Amino acid sequence: MVTSQKNKVKNNPIIRDMKNEVEAAHTIFEVVRNDWSFQVYEEMEKRYRCEIDAQIEKENFEFVAGSTSSHSAIWKVINENIKGSHSRREIISLDATMMN
Repeated sequence: MVTSQKNKVKNNPIIRDMKNEVEAAHTIFEVVRNDWSFQVYEEMEKRYRCEIDAQIEKENFEFVAGSTSSHSAIWKVINENIKGSHSRREIISLDATMMN
């Protein structure tokens, strides 16, 4: 089953270690405040985000490849990963008395 991005991060030790390294680089930047430490932090943050995206892509591919109905699995991945999916929308109904 498709899991949220937070769960993917928590379950992968490589990503967890990368997160700790990014947080350490950010702390160093906050203390030192120079261009070099900012560039190191920024580069580590980019690699961390790329690794998260790669992990999500890999797990989604494995989910679809292992399912019996690839079409429904693909749509499940799409619906769980798009922002503002139908399941998250709140429907508000208005009537004439509310407008007055």
